[in-house]
Amino acid sequence: MIDDVPVRAVAQCPLVAHTPRVDDPAQGWHTLREHLITVGDLAGKFGSAFDGESICRFVGLIHDAGKATADVQAAFRQCLRTGAARLGTPHKLEGAALAYLLVEAGNPLAGRVACLAAYGHHNQIPAWDPSSGWPLSVVFDAMRKDPGRLNELIGLLDGELGLSLRDVAANVRLPARVSTGRATDVELFARMCHSALCDADYLDTARHFAGAQAPREHARRGMIRLRDAFVASYAARFGDASDTRINAVRAELYEKCRTIGAASPLPHGVYRLPAQTGSGKTMAAAAFALEHAVSTSKRRVIVAVPYTSITTQNAAAYRDRFDELGRDVVLEHHSNIVEAGGPSAASGSDDNDEDAVREVAWRKLSAENWDAEFIVTTTVQLFDSLLDNRPSRTRRLHRIADSVIVLDEVQSIPLELVPTVLGILRELVEGYGVTVLLASATQPAFWALDMWKDLEVTDIADPADVPEPTQRARFLINSPQSWDSVAADIASHDRALAIVNTTRDAQSLHAMIEDSTDTPTLHLSTRMCGQHRLDVLAEVGRAISAGEHLILVSTQIIEAGVDLDFPVVFRAFAPAESLIQSAGRCNREGRLGARGGTVHVVSPIDGGLPPGSYATATTKTRYLMEDFPELGGFGEEFDLSNPEFLTEYYLDLYHSLLPGGDSARSQRIQESRGKHDFPQTAHEFSMIDSDTIGVVVDAYGDTAELLRLLDAADEHPELLRSPTNRRLVNRFTVQVRPHHTIGQIVERRSGVQQWVGDYHPARGVTFDAASEASIW
Repeated sequence: MIDDVPVRAVAQCPLVAHTPRVDDPAQGWHTLREHLITVGDLAGKFGSAFDGESICRFVGLIHDAGKATADVQAAFRQCLRTGAARLGTPHKLEGAALAYLLVEAGNPLAGRVACLAAYGHHNQIPAWDPSSGWPLSVVFDAMRKDPGRLNELIGLLDGELGLSLRDVAANVRLPARVSTGRATDVELFARMCHSALCDADYLDTARHFAGAQAPREHARRGMIRLRDAFVASYAARFGDASDTRINAVRAELYEKCRTIGAASPLPHGVYRLPAQTGSGKTMAAAAFALEHAVSTSKRRVIVAVPYTSITTQNAAAYRDRFDELGRDVVLEHHSNIVEAGGPSAASGSDDNDEDAVREVAWRKLSAENWDAEFIVTTTVQLFDSLLDNRPSRTRRLHRIADSVIVLDEVQSIPLELVPTVLGILRELVEGYGVTVLLASATQPAFWALDMWKDLEVTDIADPADVPEPTQRARFLINSPQSWDSVAADIASHDRALAIVNTTRDAQSLHAMIEDSTDTPTLHLSTRMCGQHRLDVLAEVGRAISAGEHLILVSTQIIEAGVDLDFPVVFRAFAPAESLIQSAGRCNREGRLGARGGTVHVVSPIDGGLPPGSYATATTKTRYLMEDFPELGGFGEEFDLSNPEFLTEYYLDLYHSLLPGGDSARSQRIQESRGKHDFPQTAHEFSMIDSDTIGVVVDAYGDTAELLRLLDAADEHPELLRSPTNRRLVNRFTVQVRPHHTIGQIVERRSGVQQWVGDYHPARGVTFDAASEASIW
């Protein structure tokens, strides 16, 4: 592969980086000199946020060196003659090879970082270690063996740029934490440099094809204006709230967060907000983040939540608070808003998004690179950005430096990934000026694990202090019973919420209750498409506001961040934190008085459990309750909110599932990070189950627009690359396991998998009775 590196210059001058716009040829070529200098300057600017300005500028100057070669320049002219949209000629090896200048300058570690970033700016960051399938280190081996090849490449670029790349390389400096740090410190720094390069490259390319004078940057209001607008809007909205005990708790928590945020005892570090459900955590966390950002000159606030439904809900609430500054202050980013992959993500071609970027909607760029000051996203998007190796994900990574990250419902991080997540959060805190706020009613005992044992933390509220007004429900631990008995108990109530552990149980229980009562009974699970779930939540909210009778059967997607209020909740036995979270939907506004709501913890004899850590945590909870007889017991009331019980639960869980404070999966991730094997790290790390297939359903609601799109996409598949069209498809998509699709789907010419099996109007896709249980 290295032997194929072309080094022939072309006669035509100036050299070019991109063709003219097809729809406006008069606009002219994008010259290579202009592109490399602009990308170098912009990447350097981005790199300054993490002490990487000099190396990011260098990488920007060399990244497209391969375009200064005969075959690539000829391919550009061919594209112009034929109207082809894509270059289709490899050109990334030359830039990677020029990183060897840093080795010549006595900075081999910087050379490795630059080589990885330059080579990976089109497809993905490769592996460096020789034990991988095709290690990038062989590029440097080739340069050592043939220095004449390196000098020829340098000659091409020096003449075009009007500078000495050797001089630029001699002035590259690495931060001390990288040059003297661990292998994982180097790995994260390489990711940051790759991010700065990819974002700069994409923005300058987009500028050319949009006919703009300068790369796009989102308008900055400044964190002071954001803080002031938020505080004023909050006061106007909640200042005259009714004088109830729960509102007093919310006001106190809000002021605590503002005070500690403004004081900022840790300029960058970890803060903990152990706020009970319904105590105003969403607004209080934002208040802390904004005050802290102002007092420590942070660049942005990133709020990460576990579910897309909460993302949408929180983003809407925050937009209301910033309304006077404009609706574009809050950037909402998740899979149902903007698809992560750019135009090249599906094709895997070498020429990236560059010559197809004209097809991308301009507004989409903000979501792809998080060019905003207040971002609401999912934990999946956040951590995948940190540990993926594709430009479509890594572009936004450099924006995380020098920010405030609010991790809402932090207990939802998959247990086997906790060591990896904690490790990289610590790297961000200690090396990239990041502050992390952990917000949850069920705070995990992270400081019991080795990677955080000596990490300083500031508590905004005392974890052991649970204000009485927030104790709105009592837990009754029922004895084991049949599903028929559970259904009968639920059906005896005019308004109730039932939460079960699997989608199969949710569908079965919904059918039983629906057959036994005239009370309207709704169902909520991920066997329903996104639009169906949104419609159900809207109907539940409407019915509750109107005081109507209603029963809702749901999986645990209802437990975090969904503002619903039921007088009684039935919760299938589950891990302790899930049981506690379920109480957040019971007597939420405290109208029934302290502990006036009731959560029945039921144990259906044939109830399902998701496998793995969820099942283990459920068993641990059951056994641990026997060790705390003073808190209650089975067949009676039990005080699950006791802080000592919850801490002991987490410690017992870590001891069983994270022996030595680690998991086998996190160990594999750490090993691949240490080897700088970026593809393997991305393969090992995923916060969502990849063993599912997205199928599009057309049997729910008004799908006329969807069907027109699917029909058109059969003839023109590129229509599915439009963000607007992707959002439409996502609204009617359900994730199912492969064995459920046998005989139930058809693949359209566009590649869309269309569901042709049963779709129940209340319960969504249905499978045969032998189907396995599935979480959510």
